[in-house]
Amino acid sequence: MLANATMMRALRAVSSERGRDPREFALMAYGGAGPVYAAGLATALGISTVLVPPMAGFFSAVGLLYARPEFHDVRTCQVDPRTVSPQTIQALFDEMQASIERSARGNGRVEWLRSADIRYRGQSWEIEVQLARGPITPVTMESLVTGFEDEHELLYGVRGESGSPIELRAVRLAAIGVTPTQQLTPPAAASLQDRPRERAVHFDGTKVGVAVVKRLDVGPQGRSGPLLIDEYDTTVVVPPGWSVRRDDELHTLILESED
Repeated sequence: MLANATMMRALRAVSSERGRDPREFALMAYGGAGPVYAAGLATALGISTVLVPPMAGFFSAVGLLYARPEFHDVRTCQVDPRTVSPQTIQALFDEMQASIERSARGNGRVEWLRSADIRYRGQSWEIEVQLARGPITPVTMESLVTGFEDEHELLYGVRGESGSPIELRAVRLAAIGVTPTQQLTPPAAASLQDRPRERAVHFDGTKVGVAVVKRLDVGPQGRSGPLLIDEYDTTVVVPPGWSVRRDDELHTLILESED
């Protein structure tokens, strides 16, 4: 129960507390234990679809190995984005770009991403807002202010009155490298030869005998829960009232039954 409550707080922090309705999203479950808890957490949040990627237990390690190289820089400031000179902001980005280019030398082509940390005066937190490509102009700064106000209203449900004091606290620049092109092949499914084909599992306090299968035993047509899918790196729990199917890329999809 304590583990569930802790994970629930983390999920709400990146969904409902940011103005996003979790019911409009699918829940991705990874890690060795993530697929064990995922369906239960999805039920509590009103989410009807859970996606478990291949090699879920190694998801973070694989992501690190295949992540694009990134170089980041930031310059702090405290200015009014409505009155500051666009040339002042442009100079900060030019300075960061020169610094990053020295660090990123030899990494090939990169994609440049610019953003700014903005808040209403008196707030203790900022919202990061993306900037469009191109030279910094008065139009750029106007769109930055509008983007902040829109995002603030989306996240917190309120928008400051027209002309409310706004502070630009920092500008950020990131150089994102090219995504590696190598294809990673999932390992063969774990053998169940020496494992029981059924295990006892408690669902809502009721002990149930549940079939244990391999990922490749779950086809596109799907199977109904309760079910356990044993993998080398994790176990996927499909509770009663949910079904599971596998797509062509070996993703496991856990779906809440409609009836």
